[in-house]
Amino acid sequence: MIYYPVDKNTPIYHGFGWGGSHKGIDWIIVPKTPVPSILDGKVVESAQDSKIYGGYVLILHEDGYASMYAHLSKLMVKTGDVVKGGDIIGLSGGVPGTPGAGASLGYHLHFEIRPPINIYYNWYNIDPIKYIESYEE
Repeated sequence: MIYYPVDKNTPIYHGFGWGGSHKGIDWIIVPKTPVPSILDGKVVESAQDSKIYGGYVLILHEDGYASMYAHLSKLMVKTGDVVKGGDIIGLSGGVPGTPGAGASLGYHLHFEIRPPINIYYNWYNIDPIKYIESYEE
């Protein structure tokens, strides 16, 4: 089973490829909303103070893909933790000037799917909605 990182009906602020280069999806989400992992996996990278992503968590899944959750106001996991799909990994944020906001201009959840070819950089990201939907079929 796959979980959405937000309520399925949450509005998308910026979609995948927005502006010609957006590498994920930005969902409008109220700050401090619990954010779940979409699948079982291992946290391979996390930080609370990235200049761009602010608080973020990168989870490697059994299929070799990784999910990345950014602009988190609080992390509930750390690098090395093993998580189950649906486990709360952090709280949403993105309010400029607050912990975990990074370069965000307003509250939202930035979400990426990175393919096995290179999970530590966002050069080859795929559309997160298509990835989630592929598990729902």
